[in-house]
Amino acid sequence: NAQTNIGGLLNLLQLSSQYQVKHFLYVSSADVFGDLKGIMGEDDVPQPSQGQGGSHYFQAHCLLNWKRDNGLPATVVRLPQVYGPGQQPASGPLARFFTAAVRHKPITVNIAENRPTQLLYVEDAVYGIYDVVDRGYTEDIIHIASDELVAWQDIMTRCQSFMEMPELENMLQAEREEFWLPQLSNERSKRELGWTQKHKALDNLQATY
Repeated sequence: NAQTNIGGLLNLLQLSSQYQVKHFLYVSSADVFGDLKGIMGEDDVPQPSQGQGGSHYFQAHCLLNWKRDNGLPATVVRLPQVYGPGQQPASGPLARFFTAAVRHKPITVNIAENRPTQLLYVEDAVYGIYDVVDRGYTEDIIHIASDELVAWQDIMTRCQSFMEMPELENMLQAEREEFWLPQLSNERSKRELGWTQKHKALDNLQATY
């Protein structure tokens, strides 16, 4: 719950300052921008809705306040939806979709009017985070995000070529979390880290499945 998350974060921050940690990274998500449309940059003001987006925003806010007050080198790394082998069923809509297919069970997909979103393969996400550490990048916020936008239908079309599809029940209005997330700009990570996306958004779906 939120109280446990904030309490755990504060403990980590206190220990990090006590032991003079060289760099504290907090991995956040595009969900801090709620239902905002357009391309969100690092300097855009988040407008999270309830749930994980609000939790991610509040924890990052606490971290950056601690950074300013205590001099702890820290960076918030925001990611879009990340996918790859080994994900747990609760890791997101794509993981739940594959789990339903393996178990031959129906699944409800919150497609949010099929708006496109960014998908980032886990290897690209890891290399982006590594670049932040390796280059000693300690600015407040950096986005590691895909160059591409994909819609749920794009994923369905690709998956049909290698798997038996689960029964889908579509919901146009998402109740809490959905396939769609706001789009993150990756211009800063390209310019200041030299990071580039190496994997096309849909090329590793079969390996993930």
